[in-house]
This record gives sequence, C-alpha cells and structure tokens, in this order.
Amino acid sequence: MTDLSKSGLPTQQLIEFDNVAVSVTDINRSADWYGRLFGFRRGYSTYIEPLEADFQILERDDIRIELLSRATTVRNPDADIVPGPHIDRTGAKAIVFRTSSLEAVTSHLENEGAVFEWKLKPLSADGLRSTMVRDPDGTIINILQYP
Repeated sequence: MTDLSKSGLPTQQLIEFDNVAVSVTDINRSADWYGRLFGFRRGYSTYIEPLEADFQILERDDIRIELLSRATTVRNPDADIVPGPHIDRTGAKAIVFRTSSLEAVTSHLENEGAVFEWKLKPLSADGLRSTMVRDPDGTIINILQYP
C-alpha cells in the first residue's frame, strides 16, 4: 500500500468522489425507480465476483449511485425507523439532494407515487425545508431547499 502522505501530492489531487453505494433487493426495480423519480440512467454494470453481487451504476449529471444486490440480500429491519431516532445509530443515513424548487420536486414525486416520510417540512427557523421519501427498500431520500 502506498503512503499518500509521502507522495508529495495532496490527497485531493489523487482521489475524487465517485458514488454512494446502496444495497437493494431488486436491482432492476431500484434502477427503474431512481430513473423515474430522479432522472438517473443506467451506466456501467457488472457482476462483482468477490462479493457475489450484481453491480449497477446509475448516473445523472455528475451524480452517481451504485446499486448492489446479491441473491441473499434482504430488506434492512431498520429501514422503516422514523427520521430522528434513525440518527441514534452510526452509519450513512440518507441520500440527500438539494433543489431551489421544493414544491415542484414534491409535486413530481407525488405524481410518481413516492412513499413520503414528509412533504415540504420546515426543518429550521431560518427556512431550511425538506421533502423526504423512501426508495423501494426503505433507504431515505431527502430533498433539501436551503434558505
């Protein structure tokens, strides 16, 4: 393994963010859902031998989501925990997008039959608002509109 601190190059010149990985029970259903609700298109896909998992990259603009699924993948029993208590345990909590038109995004999600945790919810006194939905396996998708 290379010691990056001795390479003479700052880490930010050596790496860049690639994607967020999400385990799903049905890779095709999830790819279709992310495409229909958020405009993602299917990119690179393969089978990852060491993980015995299907691998699908979803792309939109400069955003990428990695879907992973194995024959033994099951829905996380914590997938339905309500927002708030969900942050009492460590780990990734949500995929978060931002918008300047939360009303329009919320309307689109309603038209597509999204499962909502909340719609157009004020989060702070300074005007931060959110619409929160869940993907087919319960992963939280939070859409923020900053003041």
